[in-house]
Amino acid sequence: MAFLRGFTVRFLLPLSMLVVPLTSLSAQRIESMEFHDKPIADILLGLAELSGKSIIPDETVTGRASYYFSKTDFDTALRVFLSTYNLYLTVEDGFYHVSRVKTVFDPLSQTLAVDGEDVEIASVLNSVSRSLGKTILYDPLPSEPITLHAKMIAPDNLLDLIVRKLRGFEIEAARDYYYIKKIAPNFGQPGDHKPDKKNTF
Repeated sequence: MAFLRGFTVRFLLPLSMLVVPLTSLSAQRIESMEFHDKPIADILLGLAELSGKSIIPDETVTGRASYYFSKTDFDTALRVFLSTYNLYLTVEDGFYHVSRVKTVFDPLSQTLAVDGEDVEIASVLNSVSRSLGKTILYDPLPSEPITLHAKMIAPDNLLDLIVRKLRGFEIEAARDYYYIKKIAPNFGQPGDHKPDKKNTF
């Protein structure tokens, strides 16, 4: 099942960037803190510095926000913040990776789960490529963001869904890679003219 709505590392922050300083902090809990009109990635890195956690926002984490963290534990604070701004979390070896797109490949069913909110198609393709361990090449793509939610979808079907939404592109599948290429316009040969079917009997 899939849903597609169309074209609809940094450095740690100094503690002085906090508007309201942290009153107390343990390894897992925060008291309260507030950010005013800061880049979302910087808010995450500020939370990382104060909590002692390793939070790594990728290139899709853009935009600015004002946000108040109430007294709670670190995991809850992070989860609520990410949910508020349609961000996704992957934890690997103690590192918290944050992105606007998340893909998970199930080797048993050979299917993907993909979630992305207002993210460029190229970022979705890059995420899918990493999950599959297979190269996805593509010609320059439209820069409009898309929203995509798909569960248990075959990689070929997912890419076909994206290509059909793009229009003017086609997909070439090989054993070791996919290639999404722009279809060259066909203007025909000089003097080549086909009669209008309306006038053909």
